[in-house]
Amino acid sequence: MYQENSPHPNNPRPLPQSHELVGHYFDQLRGQIIGILDRDISSQNTISNLERELAVYKRAYADLDTEKQELQRLKQEAEKQLDDLKAQLQVNGHRVVTLIDGDGAIFNPQFIVQGQVGGHEAASKLTDYITQYFQTNFGMNNYQIWVYVFLNKRGLLDTFGRTGELLARSKLDEFIYGFNQASERFMMVDVGSAKEAADAKIKALLESEIRSHDNGYVTTLRSQITAGFRGKLILLPSYAEIAAGISELDLPVLAVPDLFISEKLGTTNPLANLSVATTAKEHGTLPSNEPITPSRAYGHQPRGSYEASSFTLAELEETSTKPQLAAGVTSTYSSILRTSTRRAPPTPELESGGSTSSDADEITTDPRVSPKLFNARRFNPKLPLSKRT
Repeated sequence: MYQENSPHPNNPRPLPQSHELVGHYFDQLRGQIIGILDRDISSQNTISNLERELAVYKRAYADLDTEKQELQRLKQEAEKQLDDLKAQLQVNGHRVVTLIDGDGAIFNPQFIVQGQVGGHEAASKLTDYITQYFQTNFGMNNYQIWVYVFLNKRGLLDTFGRTGELLARSKLDEFIYGFNQASERFMMVDVGSAKEAADAKIKALLESEIRSHDNGYVTTLRSQITAGFRGKLILLPSYAEIAAGISELDLPVLAVPDLFISEKLGTTNPLANLSVATTAKEHGTLPSNEPITPSRAYGHQPRGSYEASSFTLAELEETSTKPQLAAGVTSTYSSILRTSTRRAPPTPELESGGSTSSDADEITTDPRVSPKLFNARRFNPKLPLSKRT
């Protein structure tokens, strides 16, 4: 008999049933579908993240585009302003501000004694040197020069009085007028005798204009250099030797020869001057015109730097004559009556503007000595003169 499903070692494995095949393929398909769905979810998340980043980039781009347009507008305005400034510079010139401490940088007396004319000459000389310096170093442009000089006028007058610069003392006001009238941008201002008044003015203007002789400005200058304004600072020295500390800043220097005194002023002694004149009068000679060495130092003055006095020493006269008795002459009543003391002639008046008048008033002469009577007899004033022997 034939057995359909009987196992036999030589027969192959029997095929599975159809429903088993369907189930097997269905399981494979389900796994693939699940994998696809998982990958789709991941892709959707990635797409969402990319969309959010894209939105951020779009907003950033829009902001940058807006900023770009604003910058372009500002650039156009800046270019327009630059063109206006260039046109203005062509008309008005570059602004150059000069700050001078008049208590330390004292103008040369040869200008001051000329009064208003000297003020004009000093201002003109300063302008010429500044213009030449800037044209040489910064090009042939127009330069608008402003000059501020701050000083203690009372103190400067006293200094001229002590140093014998009497003509400069009397002409200082006229010199200031001439300097101020030289240009509408030139100002010489009396700040009074308050301590460091000129320094305060200069420091304030320096800080204002940059955005001036002693080392009190070192801190202010150093702070401006640190702020990046070294290229805008130029030193205008007065003395031959720059103050300690300022030279260490290594700033460019603009020197104007003979505009200021190169050394500190000295002080003359009127009593010593009178002694020299009196001695010369007695010997029939006159003193030379060499400057007198100061007896009380206000500052160091080199010999021959300038005349220490503007008045003539030879005009001072002796003010007394000492009475003398002839040797061997016996003093009598009649000789006493004939003896008289000559009065001293009045002392010639010094210049009205000088500060040495008080010193001249203190000049004293040799004391008048009355003749001493040796071995003189006493007499009775009631007796007639004919009986007094």
